[in-house]
Amino acid sequence: MSEIVNVVLFSFIGLIVSLVIMVIFFKRKKQHKDFKAVIITFSIFSLICIYLSVSGIIDIMNVRNGQTQSSSGSCEIVKMDNIGGRFGSDTIFQVLVNNLTVEANYEEFSFLEEGTYSCTIHYSEKSHYLIDIEFN
Repeated sequence: MSEIVNVVLFSFIGLIVSLVIMVIFFKRKKQHKDFKAVIITFSIFSLICIYLSVSGIIDIMNVRNGQTQSSSGSCEIVKMDNIGGRFGSDTIFQVLVNNLTVEANYEEFSFLEEGTYSCTIHYSEKSHYLIDIEFN
């Protein structure tokens, strides 16, 4: 759940920053040579931020209301170490159930171990983050 909140928070901050930059460029449109490129680029970035914010807020509301998606069957759990890049690495779990891949944060689901088990998962609809897992 914390990943969804982080995505909403950072996309909302990105939306505010991009809107501020576009307002600044609209005020000085004659003074900058790359006016059109900046406006188009930040418009696209703003649309992406709006999509991420809205879909994340929908997921948060659904999780808080108990309206999560669920799937049952044979769960394959894969631990992926050193996922990341320039700012550090992270460890996540990928849970594969019925041709569906759901990601789980290592800190929240540290009890998971790699392997194939019979389980039922509950996950957020849009972002496909694991909310709960029950082993059968």
